[in-house]
Amino acid sequence: MLTLENIDILVLMETHTVSLRCSHRVQILEQSGLAAKAGVAIITKAGARWDVLNSEVVVPGYAVMVQVSHHMSRESFWILGVYGDISGGQASLVRFYERLHLCLSMIVR
Repeated sequence: MLTLENIDILVLMETHTVSLRCSHRVQILEQSGLAAKAGVAIITKAGARWDVLNSEVVVPGYAVMVQVSHHMSRESFWILGVYGDISGGQASLVRFYERLHLCLSMIVR
């Protein structure tokens, strides 16, 4: 019998920090940040019992991916957190999505 878990995971974008800290309330599943520009993190409530099976910084500062599993069912799934680079307007966003596509195509097969 499959038990349905509450999915209490948040993708946090534009963190402007290189290191978020875990606390008694928050668990950081994965993060990548650039202090002056951007950052993305995938977080959950502390004690929610999500396990990280795999993690990948896809594009430093802009895209992270985690494979998580919950202790109840052991089913797993991937979460992709993306913060698009708009520092140079539309042109930088296009370059960013091209880079993201290339990086993801090397990871996901």
